[in-house]
Amino acid sequence: MSKRISYTVEGDVQGVNYRSFAVDKAKSLGVTGYAQNESDGTVKGEAQGDDSSIDKFLQHLKTGTSSMN
Repeated sequence: MSKRISYTVEGDVQGVNYRSFAVDKAKSLGVTGYAQNESDGTVKGEAQGDDSSIDKFLQHLKTGTSSMN
């Protein structure tokens, strides 16, 4: 089953390639959508994919760029 989510990530997410990280993780999981830097310092986006892929994507968002290592 397909799922669509909206998300906002706060903290140190701009200037550390977080948006690019989110896009790369989404692509690797077959998740579509977008991510953008906001003027308030957050990264906001939408993602769509099957339940399992969205769940994995959300885990990557929670872990952040430290999971790139």
